[in-house]
Amino acid sequence: MAATSWGAFEPFADLLELQSALGRLLENPTLGLNLGPSSASVFPPLNVFVDREGAVVVCAEVPGIDPAALQIEVEPQRLTISGQRTAPEGARGYHRRERRFGRFSRAVQLPADLDPDRTKAEYRDGMLTIRIEKAASARPRTIAVETR
Repeated sequence: MAATSWGAFEPFADLLELQSALGRLLENPTLGLNLGPSSASVFPPLNVFVDREGAVVVCAEVPGIDPAALQIEVEPQRLTISGQRTAPEGARGYHRRERRFGRFSRAVQLPADLDPDRTKAEYRDGMLTIRIEKAASARPRTIAVETR
């Protein structure tokens, strides 16, 4: 009986390699990219920064959402933005669907030196801007030097 030579094609080794590659893809669907907690699939996308006065500013992209449908909760060290994005009426089937619909919630950890009672939110052109002021106790103070 003659031995069969497979040459470069080894079906079992190739299947095991494919299985391993699929397992890696399922464990890390970002294909190894380090996108962190703010990857493209997280909604709404945010920018968080500190302005010149020390206030924290959070800018969230929420196009097509009625501002009255947004809920903003500020706790001592946490900001939560939640709401619902509704699908267009009359959409029965999609040729292509890249926008997600339904409820969403996004939380951001805040520094401890902010005053939740001094928070303002503004919605303009699909951008939600939230400004949380620094607490009065955390602001720098000028101390007069006494002379004798």
